[in-house]
Amino acid sequence: MKWQAIARILASLTLSLGATSCAVSTNGKPQAMLIEVWKSASWPPAQMPAPEGFKVTPREAYRAVADSQKLSVKHKWSCYRDGSHYYIADTFGELAPTRTAALHGIKVNGVSGAIE
Repeated sequence: MKWQAIARILASLTLSLGATSCAVSTNGKPQAMLIEVWKSASWPPAQMPAPEGFKVTPREAYRAVADSQKLSVKHKWSCYRDGSHYYIADTFGELAPTRTAALHGIKVNGVSGAIE
């Protein structure tokens, strides 16, 4: 009986962690987990600072993606990052925004602001 309770707790923790982080690897090598930066319907505020090691703020990354016209500005976007890049994705109708950002998001260099 005690083991069943522990198993349920571990299963729920595993499920919740899997839903909030993503380590996608297309070449078999481990990849850094993505960290949620912004997922509100509006753009990140101008005063939001760049993460440590980045020179580009989240708002500047949004502007680069908007200027590139790679995503519809009419849809809600979400922004995630790893150690050196932002991943901005259109979350319209998506159930797993972190996975969507990792696989289909627009990759913006956190130092130069260039879309890669």
